[in-house]
Amino acid sequence: MSQNRQLQELYYEDYMQKGRCRHQDWSQRWQNKIIGWHLSQVNPYLNENYQVYLKNNDNPHSSIFVPLCGKSLDMIWLAQKGHQVVGVEVVEQPCHDFFKENEITYKVQDLQGVEGKILTSQDPKINITIYNCDYFALTSSLLGFRFDSVWDRAAFVAISPDLHSNYAKHLASLMAPSGRGLLIAVDYDINEHIHPGPPFYTPDTLVHSIFSPFTSVQRLSSFLLTASPPTTLFYTLPFTSKILIELEDVLRQMHERYIAVSAAFLDMS
Repeated sequence: MSQNRQLQELYYEDYMQKGRCRHQDWSQRWQNKIIGWHLSQVNPYLNENYQVYLKNNDNPHSSIFVPLCGKSLDMIWLAQKGHQVVGVEVVEQPCHDFFKENEITYKVQDLQGVEGKILTSQDPKINITIYNCDYFALTSSLLGFRFDSVWDRAAFVAISPDLHSNYAKHLASLMAPSGRGLLIAVDYDINEHIHPGPPFYTPDTLVHSIFSPFTSVQRLSSFLLTASPPTTLFYTLPFTSKILIELEDVLRQMHERYIAVSAAFLDMS
């Protein structure tokens, strides 16, 4: 192992120790309306890539999972295309805000055997369910099925680095054998980053390392977003008999020295 390689790994261990964001942190952000990651429109990368990577021509009503969903408008967009949309969000406030702000009638029930609630649309044209519980508490047994697709626009980059491996393992357990999806990740210079995130550092090498226990990883494309790194990357992760994921590593803006996955993340600091 080269000296540079060793120093990089040691530095990332320090980064992991600093990069922690727990339930109470997210609750405080929602309470104080520090929700810059929430987009006021459908995520443009979902709109651009849906036809190729998420649309299921054989099953137009296929299920799509939106982890750490908040009150994302992507869920309505997907439901209007006929999908069964399921989100999971640990903070209760955005779960209710989603239905109220979009004027969707819904019912609330307590989850059985798991701490949390389930919020379900009562609009027959909008098939959306949000599980208000911890991401890791959501299981295929609790759901009664496995997801056909996953749209992760802000979960992998928001979850603490020490949980990245567990996140990928749990995601694989929720997916159907023919599953597929899209995921956004970020890459930046951790030596120039003012604070460790979120959005957390999830470069090409880390994506390969985290997902390799469950799938082979293939980068589909790469290009620089700005005059200096970061880089936008596309991956495919065919989970053997589990899941197929195409990963879009997207960096949309640089604000001072803070690089974000989207304009939404600029308010996270």
